[in-house]
Amino acid sequence: MPAMERAVMVVDGSIRLPLFRSRICRIARSRRVVGYVKNRDDGSLEIIAEGYHRDLNLVADDVRNNPDPGLVTGIQVSHEKATGEFGNFRIKYGDPLEELAVTVAAGAPLSRDCATQDPERASS
Repeated sequence: MPAMERAVMVVDGSIRLPLFRSRICRIARSRRVVGYVKNRDDGSLEIIAEGYHRDLNLVADDVRNNPDPGLVTGIQVSHEKATGEFGNFRIKYGDPLEELAVTVAAGAPLSRDCATQDPERASS
């Protein structure tokens, strides 16, 4: 059986919409990979995912070929050894006020359909 591995993906484009992270979360879960997606300070998204090589490549392909043309302008993928630290795939949210501002500005519904409790936020 093939070994599990980790993919570190950086996604560029017009992707700071809250629902885009939810879409990535659903894609990852449908491909049976674990990890997270989060906004980066430079405007890109970071996806850390662990699973089988084939499934990780399918996640990258699904993100690259999303149904909204022009949304993703680039994706960089590097592979590493899996750590096994994740139990599911989730969205890592940033500062709650910034998240709310982006959601309201985008006119998106307040949805946490792919969220789980973020232990880092819960302890602060």
